[in-house]
Amino acid sequence: MAFALCVITTSVNIQGPLYAVYAHNDGYGVLATTIAFSFYVLGVIPVLLAFGGLSDRIGRRKVILISLAISVAATALMLFYPYTRALAVARFILGVGTALMAATATAYMIELLGSSDTMRATAWVTASTTIGFGLGPVLTTVSLMFYETDQPASFFLTAS
Repeated sequence: MAFALCVITTSVNIQGPLYAVYAHNDGYGVLATTIAFSFYVLGVIPVLLAFGGLSDRIGRRKVILISLAISVAATALMLFYPYTRALAVARFILGVGTALMAATATAYMIELLGSSDTMRATAWVTASTTIGFGLGPVLTTVSLMFYETDQPASFFLTAS
């Protein structure tokens, strides 16, 4: 579970070091990638409000798996279509996946670890998601240090 949460959140920021490349690929300025970056919020807020209790209806495991699949799909989109327009779509999709994960992760982790250990469950969720949010750009930066491309190895690692 902690690994899945880490992969989901790694996907969220994995494209960060390539924003200028995406803008260049489209002939846009960096402002365009900033706008595309903000599409994440358009995916998060409505899903949290409308589907926050989805895991109570269909199951926590299913929601986490859907979130994981969404995150992998968004990374694959950027892998095969490295442009600002795709970044906007991917960021929106990542927002949806992250919202589903956020609304489910702690409750699921509590169920997995036992309801008497809520602090430990919360710590695992917090640690794995925090690591993931920072790990994405680090993996991409390290990949780009070895080979400059708009399809870095970090994307293949996350999308597979």
